[in-house]
Parts: sequence; structure tokens; C-alpha cells
Amino acid sequence: MSKLILFGKPVFEFVSEKRSTPIITGNLADPTQALIQALGNNAVGSINVNVNTAITLSAVWRAINVISSTLAGLPLKHYKISDGGRENLRTSAASRLLKKPNEMMTGYMFRETLTALAVGYGNGYAYIKHDASGIPVELIPIHPSECLPIKFQNKIYYKILIDGSYQTVTSENVIHIPGLSFNGLVGYGVVTIARESLGGALATQKFGNKFYENGANIGGVLETPGELSDSAYKRLKESWNEKHHGVENTGSTAILEGGTKFTKIGIAPEEAQFLQTRQFQVTEVARWFGVPPHMLFDLERSTNNNIEQQAMEFVTYTLLPWANRWEEELSRKLVKSNAQDSEYIEHEFNGLLRGDSKSRAEYYKGLFGVASITPNQIAELENLPKDPLNGDTHYVQAAYAPVDKIAAFYEGKAPKDSKDTNDIKDKNDEAQ
Repeated sequence: MSKLILFGKPVFEFVSEKRSTPIITGNLADPTQALIQALGNNAVGSINVNVNTAITLSAVWRAINVISSTLAGLPLKHYKISDGGRENLRTSAASRLLKKPNEMMTGYMFRETLTALAVGYGNGYAYIKHDASGIPVELIPIHPSECLPIKFQNKIYYKILIDGSYQTVTSENVIHIPGLSFNGLVGYGVVTIARESLGGALATQKFGNKFYENGANIGGVLETPGELSDSAYKRLKESWNEKHHGVENTGSTAILEGGTKFTKIGIAPEEAQFLQTRQFQVTEVARWFGVPPHMLFDLERSTNNNIEQQAMEFVTYTLLPWANRWEEELSRKLVKSNAQDSEYIEHEFNGLLRGDSKSRAEYYKGLFGVASITPNQIAELENLPKDPLNGDTHYVQAAYAPVDKIAAFYEGKAPKDSKDTNDIKDKNDEAQ
């Protein structure tokens, strides 16, 4: 057996098929992200591409931020299926954890952090701390560099750093939000896969900084008629850089002596399509992260007519997959196994998909008219006060009367001059 040890921790183990101890998946042909993140990726020359360098690109920072913060801002609730539909279990252990996962973080901050780690690094981890009776009482985020998934005998274990030491725990004790995975064990981080594209963007950004740092001038050559001594060469170089290097020396006049000539070399930024390249890289980042360009503040191809549609596509094709990962993982880790057939955890997306006020009014009117939604349900979706008297009653479109009273009328159970019938008539007259 051979091992690859990195900073005192095994990254790979190459073993035979017969083995009685856990196997850490990975090989040198397909290195795990632990190795890549530790060593970095020199995608373009000396540009080291990892999450820490990639987020210095404004488009990458914004892409990770808009995905993680938007998803964290959605209501996340624990439901139980009942005969009357579903019940929001507001006081359950899972609901309490979703609001206050630990003493240091709010529910929003916790979910934003784990989603950002999952988007950037490919995996978001949290240790589930249970009490003596097995009820989850705390969720503690674990950085991907401090967690190593291990597959052994068709089960998954996690070697994680807890209280200063590494411990191996079963999968039931870890919340794991992965990105796209090809082995079902760990997700691939966008930064790792996109390192060539992001390396080019970082190189372009570095070039722009150097361009302005050098006084917005392309480098050149100082030619002298004769050979310079070491001291003369050093003096000429230091003198030139002192007078003509840096933004503060932009536009200064060069005084050359002894027949020295300055010859400009290099490619002008406009010839290198510097601005076009930077613009294209924003589009590339948007494509890698699945974020509409206008959400990265690139409005070149956006109009008032298509921005709303792009926002809807962002919810459907970017946020929803991440929400599904969260919901399935939380439902199987925070809900008791014997209750998972009737209980689940789900995001509330209505706030993002509801459109403008006119569209929402038409939507609610249609549901209300066929007795599919109650006034209080509409009020809850719109953050309005509820009606404590008749707010939970279903109505039909014809006269907006309670369904049970309409049924009683047509079945002949209520006389035509009854108070119920008069109430229906009065409501009908009011509706007219």
C-alpha cells in the first residue's frame, strides 16, 4: 500500500481490492479537490487559481453571493402531511434548528455559508450534534478542507475536525450539500472545473492593474550607443523607474543622455481587445455559475422585457436544484426515520415566482374562485393580517359563499327561506 501525505493528512491511498479498512477515493489521474485546493492550479502562467483568488474577480464574488444569499433568504419550513393538506410544524426540533442552528449563527447566515462553500468548493458540510436522546440540537459548519468523505462497504463516513481533533463519524451526523458529482461522494467545485477560464480572467485583471501601475504605458527598451558598466546600468535603470514608473509619474517628461534612446514595444490594450476580453469573461462566469448576466450587473443584452423572464429562469434552473439538494438532505437527516413518509422540509418559492401585483391578483383570484385557497392562505403569502373569523373558509366563485352551505342548499337540506340562503343571497348581491 502507498499513501500520498499532504500536511500530515492522507489525501490518497492506493490499495489492492481486498482490504478491511476504509478506502479514500481518488487517484492521480483524477485528483480529488483536497489535493487541488491545497496545491492550487497554475492555469495561466504563474496565476494560482483557487477559491480565494477566484473571488477577487467581481463577477465570481457576485455569482456566489447572489446564489447563496437568495437561497438563504427563502423561508424553509418543516411540514407534516395531514388529511386537511399539510401542517407547518413550527415548534419541531428541525424547525428550531433551521431558525437557530447554533449559538453563533442565524438560520440565514448558516444556509448562506454552506451554500457559498458548496458553490465555490463543491461541498458544504455541517456536523449534527445530538443530545442524549438522539434529537439534533446543533448544526456546526465544517470547512471543506477540514472534512474528508470516506466510502467503506457501501457506506459513507466523514473524517472531520471537531474541537481540534479529527474524528470519523457516520453520514447520519453530517449535513452534506454537494455540487455536481461524478462519483456520488463529493461534488466538483465550479472554481476547480473552470480554472482555465478563471485563470484567464485573473491574468487579464492582473494585466490591467500592472498597466495602470506602470503609468498606463506599455513597456519599452532603452538603447545606448555603447556597453554600460554594471554601476551605470544600475543607475540608469533606477533613475528611469524612479521618474517614469507608477501612476503618479504619468505624463512626465523623459530626459535621456549619452545618446540613449527609448523604443516602445508591446501591444496596445485596444489591439489586445482588453475591454472586450473582460466583458466576455463576465459572460463566461455567468455561464459557469448559471447566473443571468444582468444579475452580475452586465446589462448589455438585457431589456425591460426579458429581465423578468431571466429572473424566473434563474429560479427554475439555478436556485431550484440547490434547493432540492438542501431539502432532501435536511429531510433525511433532521426528520426522524419513522416519520419521513409523512414529514418533510421544503423551501417557500412563492415570493420569488409571484411576479408583479397584477399577476399575483389574477393568480390568487383563480385559485380562490375554485375553492383551492382561503383568504388566510393568501394573506400569509402576501404578509398581510389574517381574518380570525372567516379567513380559513373556502369559497366558490359563483357567489363567494362557503362551500358547505352551497352543498346544503342544492341537496335540499336548507329551506329556501332559511337564514343560510338569505346570507348567500346577500353575499351574491354584494358581489354584484
